[in-house]
Amino acid sequence: MSVGPQFTEELERLLLPGHDPGGGITHLDRRRSEYSSSFTIEILEITFQNGNILPVVFKNFSKNSMISESRDIKNQFFYHPEREVAVYRNILSKGDLNTARFYGSVVDKSADRYWLFIEKVPGLEMYQVGEFETWRQVARWLVAFHGVFADQAGELCKRAPLLLYDREYFQLWPQRALVNLNDRSPGIRAMIEKVLSRYDGVIERLLQLPITLLHGDFYASNILAQPIGNGTRICPVDWDMAALGPGLIDLAALISGQWHKPERNALIEAYLGREPTESTRTDIACCQLHLAIQWLGWSPNWRPPEAHRQDWVSQAAELAERLDL
Repeated sequence: MSVGPQFTEELERLLLPGHDPGGGITHLDRRRSEYSSSFTIEILEITFQNGNILPVVFKNFSKNSMISESRDIKNQFFYHPEREVAVYRNILSKGDLNTARFYGSVVDKSADRYWLFIEKVPGLEMYQVGEFETWRQVARWLVAFHGVFADQAGELCKRAPLLLYDREYFQLWPQRALVNLNDRSPGIRAMIEKVLSRYDGVIERLLQLPITLLHGDFYASNILAQPIGNGTRICPVDWDMAALGPGLIDLAALISGQWHKPERNALIEAYLGREPTESTRTDIACCQLHLAIQWLGWSPNWRPPEAHRQDWVSQAAELAERLDL
């Protein structure tokens, strides 16, 4: 953890002018968040001179803050210490999206210091939410979000170092998936090899889909639901995989897992605002298959928390059958 008076000084510089929480900082409590995944996350409780207490999420994207299980895949392909900082500072904070409030950031390349300070949203992760109407609301939030940033690829690239879902990106995963399946049964490996032998057609279809800003990791564990009055605030968090790509990939992440067909269809219809055509169903299935192959190729040493795990092999097999691969 970062220590010393400089940390408190940076907090005062960031928080006092724009947010007026009430005088200087008199006390700072820090604890590591149980939700630290790729990088160290801390929850700060900041007490000001007037007695106000402000809870803040502090994310440290410095290389020495990266959690060891994430180092191999993040370092090779995705690590960019300024991505989530820039997404909050230059994109999310500019619109009325209900995302976590951006309090400030510190970027000092010479010191390998990439700090982000955002609102601690008092909400439940969506996998803890049983009310299905809230899930529909998430789908409606997602399509509105994608609509805001449609046709803005050039401008968004100037604002943040986003990942790009291009041909090179989609072609990255098949061979990685095969390597990571070396310890699986011959039957499983043969099934995946068959799928991947026809995967070029899936990639071509994905490349034809409309491009927008993606969350890039739009799973239930990264979406908070906060009750507000008679409504619910939908607040996605963890934007370090933000990208430019087909919006349907975020939808595919949302509907992945153990949904029954009627619920999955209801979420798709909430996103589209109508019943999907057969062509759109195929597009979504291609996006789902991409996610299955991506996670099979992610890293042989990485395992998600038990509550968040999915059977990507079974999903790949089911989707391949649906797509007649």
